[in-house]
Amino acid sequence: MKTPPSRFYQALFLLSLWLTATSLWITVLKTGRFDFSFTAIAVTLFLLLGVFLLVASLSNIIITVFILFHFFSLLSLVSVVKFSKRRIPLIFNDLLLADELGKFNDVIRIREFIWPAAAALAMTLLALTVVIRWRRGLVVGKRPLCFLLGASLVLGSGAYALSHPQDFQKAGPVYAFVASINLPEDSRLSPEELAFIESVKAPPFEEDPLRKSPNVILIMSESFWDLDLLPGVTMTPDPYETLEAIKKESLYGMLEVPVFAGGTSNTEFEILTSVSTHFNPEGYMIFNRDIHGPTASLAGIFRRQGYQSVGLHPFWGWYYNRNEIYADLGFHTFISEEYLSRPGVVGNYISDATAVDHIKALIEDTDEPLFLYTITMQNHGPFDDGRYDEEGLSIRVTAEADQVLMENFAQGMADAIESLDNLLEALENQEEDTLVVFFGDHLPLLGDNMSSFEGNGLFDGQESPGQKELKLKTTPLVIWSNYGTPTGDLGILDAIYLGPRTLELADLEMPGYYAHLLDLSYEAPLINPGFTMTRGILHPADSEEYQRVDFPLRALYKDLILGDGLVLDENWLVTNNDTFNQSLNDMVIEAVRFSDDTVTLHGGPFYEKARLYLNGKETPFEWRENHLLVDLKYFQTGKSITLYLELTNNRGETLARSNDYEIN
Repeated sequence: MKTPPSRFYQALFLLSLWLTATSLWITVLKTGRFDFSFTAIAVTLFLLLGVFLLVASLSNIIITVFILFHFFSLLSLVSVVKFSKRRIPLIFNDLLLADELGKFNDVIRIREFIWPAAAALAMTLLALTVVIRWRRGLVVGKRPLCFLLGASLVLGSGAYALSHPQDFQKAGPVYAFVASINLPEDSRLSPEELAFIESVKAPPFEEDPLRKSPNVILIMSESFWDLDLLPGVTMTPDPYETLEAIKKESLYGMLEVPVFAGGTSNTEFEILTSVSTHFNPEGYMIFNRDIHGPTASLAGIFRRQGYQSVGLHPFWGWYYNRNEIYADLGFHTFISEEYLSRPGVVGNYISDATAVDHIKALIEDTDEPLFLYTITMQNHGPFDDGRYDEEGLSIRVTAEADQVLMENFAQGMADAIESLDNLLEALENQEEDTLVVFFGDHLPLLGDNMSSFEGNGLFDGQESPGQKELKLKTTPLVIWSNYGTPTGDLGILDAIYLGPRTLELADLEMPGYYAHLLDLSYEAPLINPGFTMTRGILHPADSEEYQRVDFPLRALYKDLILGDGLVLDENWLVTNNDTFNQSLNDMVIEAVRFSDDTVTLHGGPFYEKARLYLNGKETPFEWRENHLLVDLKYFQTGKSITLYLELTNNRGETLARSNDYEIN
């Protein structure tokens, strides 16, 4: 017996209501809050009903319920867990970031999913039990009507969500996910925007042969933040006393970054390009989505002025697609974990001390002035992994549950400060002028729902929403040099302005639009999606002052990221980077020397993580600084031998391959 259509539609409506309730229940279960907008609940209900109708028109109701309850329950669960940690729910762009999702396990634990997952599974089984009586599905003749009705509901409710984004805690995970879908933007410049672009073009760059160019070292320290901002935390000894001593010899302040507790590449993008990310939904990773070819950046600007532009990151080179993006940004080389031999390791990550050793070596070994962008890894979360022994800092916290997190994070901060101090001490008496810019990429991930920050007194309850946002998105900034740059407190500075300020302190040329941003940085030192600051006053996004400051930034975003880069004099852009990483990847076996029991391979550059193949068979070796040692027994084959080296990453992709060396 067929299910009457009216009862079928009634069942789908009830199931959609049930699934909406499941999604909101998971949210409340994890966040402990129920503050949803009635409009958002209604839109979510009609959206889910539309999806039910669409899927049911192509299948039967049991398959429909099984698929949709699982999909939307999982979406809700992942979204809520992500929000509890980073204040950003799951967004559509996350589905396109397989690399980042693969690392999501670094900041979550399976136990966090047990109860919410059990609840979602129970709801799914109950729903299946209820609908089993409708298992015969739709009357065939009603399927087209079901499809059209479903499509109408999905398009209508989806369009509303896209045009009316709401805060996650009011909208819930399904609404927030749909509202985050990025539609193609109109890249056409308005007449006013085009006039602005023309006004900030600069004359072609003319090189000054008498200019003395300092080395410029930017260090983006993983999760670097000032624990002294938490009244409930006491450290003995206090590692920030060393930082305070460094600040007395430096320009210092707070850097306003676009992310909280993750999303490093967005801070990296803003600093390297001086293009704001605030035109996209929070959590949208612009590196992976919008860089598809030569892109203007500090690397190209320094390179144009005779610098060797180098990126250093002691982690996987493919993560955030840096292996390709650093070529597009104009770097000569990008040194990732695969190229580092015998690094010091703390927990799961290469140490800050190792990064500093490589910085020193690069300064010493580079003949041209050096521009170096370093991204450290030691203090990457999670901070409950026991990476330090018990002989480090003594720390007391108000929020007792966060003791372990705080101990590990504080020790990482102490190591980062010590490494910075060691670097500056080494540079202080060097003949080469060097400018060091040190800052954090974002605040650390210290417990769910900001428990460590709120429990230890970061907020006093008197802050405006804008002031609270600033506390969550400002990291320490120190600019030091050994050649007498200004010192003192520079206040708060938006990440998009750090490039122009750095070029100014190095007394270097810059593109016309960088010069405009430099001037703007003194007038409006920060701007984000919610407010801007001019002359110490916060102005909300709907104010005329905000629109005035935002206008040039939007024009530059449309031109440089979405458009044709009309603002650029092409001299500042590296359009042909065929030699990218050539100095790293040109492994050459130059000679093979035999001794009584060892064969020595000479040449280079050689890497500890490379693999040696002898007649196609992988062969072990001992790595030395500029040669490899192989046991003689592997060469006793009685026939001619072909040797080659291959460097691959942990995804099996070849980064470099040496020549074939023949031995007869």
